[in-house]
Amino acid sequence: MARQGTTQRRGSGASGGLHASVFSGAVRVALGTGLVFGAGFLKEIQVAASFGLSAGLDLYLLVLAVVVLGSGLLSGAFHISFVPAWSEAAARGEERQSLLSAAVTMALTAGGAFWITVVAALPAVLPLLSSSMAQSGAGETRQLAFILGALLVISPVNGLAHGVLQSERRFFLSSLLPACSHLAAFTALYLAGKEATVSLLALAVVAGLALETAALATLLARRGLRLLPGRFSGARERRLLSHASRLAVASVFMSLTILVDRGMAAVLGEGSVAALSYGDRVPNLFRGLGSVALATAVLPFYSEQAAVQDWQGARRILNRFSLLALAAGVPITIISVVFSREIIQLLFMRGEFGASDAALVASVQAAYLFQVPFNLAAAVSMRLLAALGRTGTIARATATALALNVAGNLVLMQFFGVVGIAWSTSIVNLFIFVATQVLARRVLAEEHPAGPGSADAAARMDDPPAGLGD
Repeated sequence: MARQGTTQRRGSGASGGLHASVFSGAVRVALGTGLVFGAGFLKEIQVAASFGLSAGLDLYLLVLAVVVLGSGLLSGAFHISFVPAWSEAAARGEERQSLLSAAVTMALTAGGAFWITVVAALPAVLPLLSSSMAQSGAGETRQLAFILGALLVISPVNGLAHGVLQSERRFFLSSLLPACSHLAAFTALYLAGKEATVSLLALAVVAGLALETAALATLLARRGLRLLPGRFSGARERRLLSHASRLAVASVFMSLTILVDRGMAAVLGEGSVAALSYGDRVPNLFRGLGSVALATAVLPFYSEQAAVQDWQGARRILNRFSLLALAAGVPITIISVVFSREIIQLLFMRGEFGASDAALVASVQAAYLFQVPFNLAAAVSMRLLAALGRTGTIARATATALALNVAGNLVLMQFFGVVGIAWSTSIVNLFIFVATQVLARRVLAEEHPAGPGSADAAARMDDPPAGLGD
């Protein structure tokens, strides 16, 4: 009882500082991510100056889109599953180098398999997707796939290193380092001038990512850690691989939602896919900055609370930052919806993009904007589920969301055209928010009913956090 009282007093006194730490972390992630976006915009300006609307750039962008999809899937899956395992090992006082090395081995193996698949498949697949790609030689496609495919191996390893830094609250530095790739590409194209080629661009992107890896390895070395592969063995490594696999499946479902939307928009007539793309630029910026910042900041704290079974602390963060996400997202959405047409006119209305185009895209943008508050808040609850080991629950929720998205598209596009597809996406994000909030609270209430420091919690301290077998 004395231990419980001490823990409760400490938790009560420290909750304000904990919330301030999470908020500070989210702000630092947003600042770093914003600077990376700026570096990316600088690179895009130079890419446009070097290649214009050339067929070579089209080929590069198609190959890059496939590679980025795969690398993002792998990097996110390993990162999100690794941070809770890292915190659990710290709470138990276990040696963590072996966990990091085993995770690096898994990441390299999965990335290498993807790399081989991309190099083998893309030269045959791309001509089927685009008639203009059929004019490009298979050799050029294979060369770009081979170069850019290295991202599939490097990105997951970097994701693990970022997990270590974020667990130590190095949020700004971690979120800023991805700018290396953009800056390397900008520098290479600028120096090459008229001699620039898409192969050079691909090499520069990979070199920049490798530079990020070197920086991460140096930072870990200062902490006595080596970013090198090692032997894969033990129950914790198997759990890590299991969770990473489930999160990868969830990411596939989320990615398929975007592809399904674009594919179904294509049957609505010329310009429908472009309208969806233009209409999602601003909402995607809000989601990218807000949800990434919140998700990155809360995961290490959730993971530490799960490791020591501080369920009340987890509830407090869930409640506080879900409300904060909604409170920040709602006014942003309202203001952006009110001025949706003006925003589109300012960004895109020039040349062939006329008034009628602006009106359609503004309606699409307004529909997409309604998902922003729910997307931000869902990031908070989904990371709690991940920290509790409920990766299977996340995969099932995203699979259900994909099915609902298809059904919503089929119904709403009959009445509202391409705007209906945007509305369907916003409704699905509302579903994900509600579902993950309910599921996260149910897990805390049913699986972990004991308060922090209780006898039941103390008895479970030597067992893996509940839900890791989900």
